[in-house]
Amino acid sequence: MNELLIQPIGSIEPPLLVRLADTLVQSFCCSIAINDAIEPPPASYDLKRRQYMVSGLLPALLAAPASPGSKILGITYYDICNPIFAFVFGEAQRDGRAAIISLARLQPEYYGAPPNPERFFARVLTEAVHEIAHTIGLPHCAQPDCVMALSNSIVEIDRKGPNFCASCAHLLRAAADKGQT
Repeated sequence: MNELLIQPIGSIEPPLLVRLADTLVQSFCCSIAINDAIEPPPASYDLKRRQYMVSGLLPALLAAPASPGSKILGITYYDICNPIFAFVFGEAQRDGRAAIISLARLQPEYYGAPPNPERFFARVLTEAVHEIAHTIGLPHCAQPDCVMALSNSIVEIDRKGPNFCASCAHLLRAAADKGQT
C-alpha cells in the first residue's frame, strides 16, 4: 500500500481525522491523505433498518480518485449494517481497496456512558487498523487481544485494542515485503 485515503462520509470532526491519520502512519508506514467529505448514496439507506447498507457504501468509496495500490478507509457516524448482521462496526474488502468503519456504536454515549474521548479514539483506531489490515489480506485471528480478532461487541473491541499479535504482525510484514502495504 503506497497510500491510504481517509474518506469521511458525512460530517466528521477534522481533529479526529487528523489524529487518526497521524496514528495510522505508525501502523502502516504509508502516506495518508484525508479527502473532502461525501454524502452516502441515498439508495444505500435501508428504511426498515434505519441504517446504511455497507454494500451501497463501498462502491461510493471505490469511485474516489486514487492512485494504483491505494487503500480507502471510509469513516462515518452513520450506523451501518449488512444483510447478515443487525449492525457492523466496520467491513472491508479482503485483499481489496476499500474498507469502512462506523463511529455510531463506538461512542461511549451510545451505551449510556458519559463521553470519554480517549476511549472513543482507542475504539476508532482499533476498528480502523482492523479493517485496513483486511484490505491487505489479513484474516481474523483467534488471539482475543489481537487487533485482528473478530469483534461482535464493544467489550471485545475494548479488550483487543489496536495492536497485532506476533503472528499477525508477521503476516503484515510479509505483505509489506510483497509490496501489498
